[in-house]
Amino acid sequence: YSSGHTIARNVLSGSQFSGVLLIGGANTTISDNIVGLSVDGVTVVTNEDNGITVFDGANNTTITRNVISGNAGDGVVLVAATDTSVQSNFIGLTPDGTQILTNGAAGVALTAGTTRTLVGGPDDAERNLIGGNGVGIRARHGCRRGLRRRHRRHEGDLGQRGRLGGRARLAAAARR
Repeated sequence: YSSGHTIARNVLSGSQFSGVLLIGGANTTISDNIVGLSVDGVTVVTNEDNGITVFDGANNTTITRNVISGNAGDGVVLVAATDTSVQSNFIGLTPDGTQILTNGAAGVALTAGTTRTLVGGPDDAERNLIGGNGVGIRARHGCRRGLRRRHRRHEGDLGQRGRLGGRARLAAAARR
């Protein structure tokens, strides 16, 4: 268990496990990383588990401004984590949000004792752009009561022809 760290501006890809694995600790910031892709942001270099995994009592963790795509499991998974914010990330997409580079399961998964979690935020700058994953946000095993989702829009995904559809087109236009 370690506390007070910042994991920033890295390319975290090609691992046998998660790109980032945070076990316990407090006051950790994970920001401005490329997770599951090469430095160009479009070539998949799969982490064999999740992109970012936070568990075992970790608290006050901030996950922000990351590109989390191309991972075999979930983009971000929180297990028994408390006071976590997941904001301003591109999950399952390229850094410009125009192409799908899916994670194998959920974009964001919250499970098993995760409490007081904020995914997104009231301002457009705080929202996550999530697309192309099996599920956008999955909350299960009793953690729904502690989840605060504040997305202004639900982002869609690329259609069968690879074009942005519906709400995703609106989300892409809002970023400009």
